[in-house]
Amino acid sequence: MCMTKHYTKQELLQWIAEYYKTEQPLDREVEEQLTKSFGKNKQATMEEMVELIKWKFDDKRNKNRRITELNHLKTIPEQCITIITKKAFESGKSDEVRVELIKTIKGFGNAVCSVALTFYNPKKYCVFDIHAWRELFGHEKNAKDYDSTAALLRFFEEIRKISKETGLTCREVEKAIFTKNYLETKKVIK
Repeated sequence: MCMTKHYTKQELLQWIAEYYKTEQPLDREVEEQLTKSFGKNKQATMEEMVELIKWKFDDKRNKNRRITELNHLKTIPEQCITIITKKAFESGKSDEVRVELIKTIKGFGNAVCSVALTFYNPKKYCVFDIHAWRELFGHEKNAKDYDSTAALLRFFEEIRKISKETGLTCREVEKAIFTKNYLETKKVIK
């Protein structure tokens, strides 16, 4: 198990500011709308899940993944989406139960599951992304190190430790470490 990296609140706030410099206004708007709706209604509709997938997988870098995820959604009755997300969001059970409930939706893995939970409660959850993962844990040895429910729960746990230390929400911490890793990786590649 890795030791939690130490980040100062000031350092994280600087990275969050960098995040907002490149964030698309529509992305922020969608996140705010879905966060408000998920929190208020304690469930998600099919239309909202379509918007969530479009938000997570943009047309430029993730076009094929977006198409795949949207095609999976088309095969699921809308009522199932509402029932499953309601059970997951309202569950007083563990994070593992919430994650496993959402993952019963065809095609939903750690990435989409984490976004749904983040939009439901950004204080407690955050978006699971390869850059944020690598900032915390380094490069994964193989896909199962990254794709399992255990990996997602480990990710949440580490983010929550940093959140508690800094007083920032889990979503804010994740935005900061995502941006840090993304921009530092980009500099190395150039």
